[in-house]
Amino acid sequence: MEVSIIMSNEYPLNVPAPHHFTFAVRDIPDVTVEQRERVLKATHYNEFAFPAGMLTVDMLSDSGTTAMTNHQWASLFLGDEAYGRNTGYYVLLDTFRDIFERGGEKNWKKILDLVRTDCRDVETMMEKVYLPEYEGGLFNGGAAQMERPNTFIIQQGRAAESVLMEIVKKILAARHPGKVFTIPSERPLRHHRGQHQADGLHPQKPLS
Repeated sequence: MEVSIIMSNEYPLNVPAPHHFTFAVRDIPDVTVEQRERVLKATHYNEFAFPAGMLTVDMLSDSGTTAMTNHQWASLFLGDEAYGRNTGYYVLLDTFRDIFERGGEKNWKKILDLVRTDCRDVETMMEKVYLPEYEGGLFNGGAAQMERPNTFIIQQGRAAESVLMEIVKKILAARHPGKVFTIPSERPLRHHRGQHQADGLHPQKPLS
């Protein structure tokens, strides 16, 4: 009896090879159906009031819920929590200039690299980060950002939305006095709808 052996350098798998390591886990508690029903009734079936600590799968949260990379964790320690012009402020605005004004990655300045490499040369930081003047583009810098500010960093999305809608309302009212504007949205959430209404706008679901 002859046995044929076929050698192959390929070892196909039914799953793709992993490209990352998970180094942090969060325990999920065992919650019974009865416990969930009890909490649902106590919170009047409001998904925003349901305790996230009792969830197995969170289908409500849409940001900040994924695992972070080791570089992201390390970047947390580079943060500057100063109330004034912290380093992150300069880096953020100049990153915007890199992406939207400087025409391709070959022209990017990437001043973030100075922060990542812990640059301690004060003259270099003054020349490249703190004191450059920018005026006339999308993002003013230096004294021009104080004299004619055109970039505003707002810490929370809903607050930013309120500022934006207030500006939009004034522009529309000036251009079309007395006209009522409707904002089409597939499914505005309660807080979005409430914000639009508070700003004098009328959110509307086109498919309803």
